[in-house]
Amino acid sequence: MRTILRFKKHLLLTACIILANISFSQLSQEWVSRYNGSGNGSDGARSLALDKDGNVYVTGSTTGTTSGLDYRTIKYSPAGQVLWKTVWNGSANGDDEAFSIAVDGDGNAYVTGRSQGNGTGFDMVTIKYNSAGVRQWSAKYNTPGNTLDWAKSIAVDSKGNVYITGEGGLGADLTSDYVTIKYNTNGTRLWVARYDGPGRNDGANALALDEDGNVYVTGRSPAGIDIDEEDMDMTTVKYNTNGVQQWVARYDGPVAGNFFDQGQAIAVDRLGNVYVTGNSAGSNLEDAADYATVKYNRNGIQLWSARYNGPGNSTDVPWSIAVDQALNVYITGWSAAGPNETNFDYATIKYNVYGQQLWLKRYNGPANGNDQASALAIDKDHNVYVTGRSTGIGTGYDFATIKYNLSGHEQSVARYNGPGNGADGTAIFIGLYTSHPIAVDKDRNVYVTGLSTGNTNNFDLTTIKYGQPDAVLPPLITSDTEGTGVRNTIPPSFKVFVAPNPVAITTKISYDLPVEGKVSIGIYDMLGRKISTLVDATKPAGMHYTDFDVSALPSGIYTYQIMVKTPQSSWSQTGKISVVK
Repeated sequence: MRTILRFKKHLLLTACIILANISFSQLSQEWVSRYNGSGNGSDGARSLALDKDGNVYVTGSTTGTTSGLDYRTIKYSPAGQVLWKTVWNGSANGDDEAFSIAVDGDGNAYVTGRSQGNGTGFDMVTIKYNSAGVRQWSAKYNTPGNTLDWAKSIAVDSKGNVYITGEGGLGADLTSDYVTIKYNTNGTRLWVARYDGPGRNDGANALALDEDGNVYVTGRSPAGIDIDEEDMDMTTVKYNTNGVQQWVARYDGPVAGNFFDQGQAIAVDRLGNVYVTGNSAGSNLEDAADYATVKYNRNGIQLWSARYNGPGNSTDVPWSIAVDQALNVYITGWSAAGPNETNFDYATIKYNVYGQQLWLKRYNGPANGNDQASALAIDKDHNVYVTGRSTGIGTGYDFATIKYNLSGHEQSVARYNGPGNGADGTAIFIGLYTSHPIAVDKDRNVYVTGLSTGNTNNFDLTTIKYGQPDAVLPPLITSDTEGTGVRNTIPPSFKVFVAPNPVAITTKISYDLPVEGKVSIGIYDMLGRKISTLVDATKPAGMHYTDFDVSALPSGIYTYQIMVKTPQSSWSQTGKISVVK
């Protein structure tokens, strides 16, 4: 009886440790970096990327002393040290604004945006920097109209080819096309693809690549020749690796007539399916819009669409999309809590592979004011991180970054109010297009970027890192299984493997015993309750395998515990298994 009580005590302690580490890990601010440009004006970042070593890259714009706005790109170490910073002032010494950044496997950084030219209006300008911040090349693209050419999204493939998309003006009547460009790693333009829809004002907003080098872009395109921007369709185009158009998919919302539908974000899953989200008219009320999310297969056939109309029956605008390895889809943006576009809330949605809503979470900040999400990211355990701006009590707008677990339960909210006690958050809220201002690394550190009011009441470019000190369960836990006060060290040759993990149906637990011993393998839920015993027998030295069928279990995080007892010693090891349906 005493041994049983000791074992139960040990299990309770283990369960408490696991619950603390997995369920309730908090976002903890590790550092904040603020940048005020030479012009002491408004500075802000719109896009963020990480490299394989955990270095952080941000890009946006800075106010120069005499040059208006310039591209500003900064590289930080994981500890927040500025490794280098660069500025780009275009040929016209006018306004230059970077909108998107990507990083390749060698730590080269690529930025794109729009830059004022000499007599050419705004041009698409793309720049490559090496890992030390030295500019390798810049590439300019000007459409024949010499008006507004604007690159909004960038991606780089495994070979260092660079892809950008946006819109290119065609003349004084402000007509435009989608413009998508591919450069090789040396900055040589390989192709330009334009999409000219049935109307005259087409513009791409976002770009994604698949593993085969196909390119997908989405944005807006008029349904007819009327230049009125109210008659737009959410339009997605696929190009192959040579820039040849493969298909065009147009989504027109349920409301008949001239109403606005626009793709804002795009993602591609591991099977080549394409997901687009954007705002779509849901009624004939002025400015009324819903979230609209559409899934296409690799051939452009629509598989499903899902819409969300918030409680205000007013304006709902999604800004970001992500897809996990289980083909679940995540959307975030903002949604009116009341009529007439009042009191926006963050609204984050998870759909399963079939487009069925798994959960919906709204976030209303402490001041019950406007809260607007602009980006999300997911980690390897399907936790979801959302960021944007949120009205504080007496603090103006704050950065607000939220963590949800895979079931949609709020785990943590981290808020940041700058020294100016004014507007802080992602740059989208002041009308600037934001590419992707959030990322999460392999250790579940979360990085966000945007702008924040400084002491001079101007915006500073601001980047924040949040850690999760308790987020990673230690892979090995030694334990006093007999209550003797002696902790036996796990033999170095004792190895445990779980694959696949995450799992939907069956996973295999493999373990390598260095000596013969009594082996017990138990499975526990998040409350520490034992739900299954997989093994309870003496096993010889060597490799062993056991299957764990999860088909009857709901999605969630489960814990395995392997206990080994030999005549000379005993030890245990715990780990987690993510069940995703």
